[in-house]
Amino acid sequence: MRDGTNKRTDDYGGSYENRSRFALELIDILISVFGKDRTGMRISPTGRYNDMFDSNPKEFYKYFIERLSEK
Repeated sequence: MRDGTNKRTDDYGGSYENRSRFALELIDILISVFGKDRTGMRISPTGRYNDMFDSNPKEFYKYFIERLSEK
């Protein structure tokens, strides 16, 4: 999801919407199987691992959390 490592040019790279797509699709599937009250996601907006980083984690995760809260 981080733009520092996600260099995709398809529907899963580039914009906030595209970089969030896989995680939000996965959450939809998990909610359909287990229910909203039994589904969660752990995120780490500022954590770094190897070369993974985001140029603007505050804005990206603001967008992502807003979309996630709509589920």
